Formats: sequence, C-alpha cells, structure tokens
Amino acid sequence: MSAELILSLSSDVFIVDKRAHALAMAEALEPPTDKPTVERALNVRTELLNTVQQIEARRKELTGPLDDLKKALIGKERELCAQLSEYASDIEGAVGQYHAQIQAENARREAIARVEAEAIRKAEVAAGLDVRATPALVVHQPVLDVAVIPTRKVARLVVSDPTKIPRNFFDLNETKLKAFLVAGNTVEGAHLEHDQKITKGRG
Repeated sequence: MSAELILSLSSDVFIVDKRAHALAMAEALEPPTDKPTVERALNVRTELLNTVQQIEARRKELTGPLDDLKKALIGKERELCAQLSEYASDIEGAVGQYHAQIQAENARREAIARVEAEAIRKAEVAAGLDVRATPALVVHQPVLDVAVIPTRKVARLVVSDPTKIPRNFFDLNETKLKAFLVAGNTVEGAHLEHDQKITKGRG
C-alpha cells in the first residue's frame, strides 16, 4: 500500500507537469541585474513555492486517511493499556508500602530490644552484679514476613528448688534473678524457659 501511495504521488500528471515547468523556469533564470530581472526572479520564486504547496496538498490528500487511522490506533492503544498500567502502578505502590511497613516494624523491634537490654543492665547493677564481666545481651529479632505470624521469645523464670538458691538472692525479686540468668549466668535451683508469644501488630 505504501508503495502505491508513493507511486501515485510521483506519477500524478498535474504534479509532474507543474514541477517540470517550475524547474525549467528556475534553470533558465539569469542572475538579476536590474528591476525587470529582479521582478522576473521573484515571479520564478513564487512559482517554485506554489508548486511546493501543491505537492504538499496532494500528499495530504493521500496521507490524511492514514493520519486519521494512526490517531485512531493510538487512541485504541491507550484504551487497551490504561487498566493494565493502572494495575501495574497499584502493585508498585503496594510493594513500596509493604517494604515501608517492614522497615518500620524492624525499627520498632530494635527499639524494644534496646529498652529491654537497658532494663536488664539496670537490674544487674541494682543486684550488685559486675556488669563489666557480663557478656552483652544480643537480641536477634526475626524479620517480619508476609506469610509468618510475628513472634518473640520470652524468658520465664522457673525456680525448681528454692533451697538451692544462693543466699544473696533471698532479698531479690524474680525480675532481678531473671535478669541475672538472662545475662548468661547460672544459678543452681533456677533456670529459664522460653515461650514463643505472638506479637501484636500495630493497627
């Protein structure tokens, strides 16, 4: 089809004759030397430009339907792609929101771990323990996953034999004794058991 359109433009009798006439006038034109030759040169220029406009007009007659078809195709393309692009954008936004929630949750867990570690350290100081010799508490917080219910390990003090508890713990409450054990120390007659508890998400 494109070859036929090109041939129809280049073989149009009116266009061919008009172009040949304008070119002949231009080729025969002498350089302007006076007012009459200047006027003749301007007339030739006008004929050349008129011929260009007529060729352009004929081209538009041939390509006009194609331009309309192109516009219609572009419109249909946008119509077909609009919903697809909208869903793709929504998914991108949802993924970004998920990553933001993960970062916020991890930051919250780290903050809680720091507070708990500081509480344990203060309990050790209150119990008169040598905190410098006590290994630092390392709290490993799991990374929240979409398909996993978040839990955390909670230490629970179990006094299995009160008679074996050293005398220096008689005046301590369970919180201080628990802190001493969490710090990695051992006390005969007491130990820690760990329970998995579901953490509550923020609404």
